[in-house]
Amino acid sequence: MNPKANWTLFGPKLEKPRPSLTVGAVAVLFAAQTFTPTEAQYPLYMCVLAWVSAAWITWFAVKKAALIGLLTIPVSLLWLNPVLGGVWFSTFGIEYLLTHAALALIWAACSYTFMATEKR
Repeated sequence: MNPKANWTLFGPKLEKPRPSLTVGAVAVLFAAQTFTPTEAQYPLYMCVLAWVSAAWITWFAVKKAALIGLLTIPVSLLWLNPVLGGVWFSTFGIEYLLTHAALALIWAACSYTFMATEKR
């Protein structure tokens, strides 16, 4: 962590921001998954995608001193449930909807704030 960094909610402010397309694409993927009920076991690749993208976003959040990026770790840990045999994602219920929507919203917020790049 950078001890001299001034931590803010959304990180450094850019004059002409351009959202991160990679993080935005992951957010859209999880938002689309929100409305796709699972008939069988929840896909393992979606769990891995949640964890890997959370680690990547958290690394950038610490680098850019953005508090919103630190939310990605606890939200992505909810994807341990299907791997450990939980039933949250085995039915199309409120847990399924809320977790996918929360992940998609936080990832989208990160894409448009501290993960954005400066337009040239």
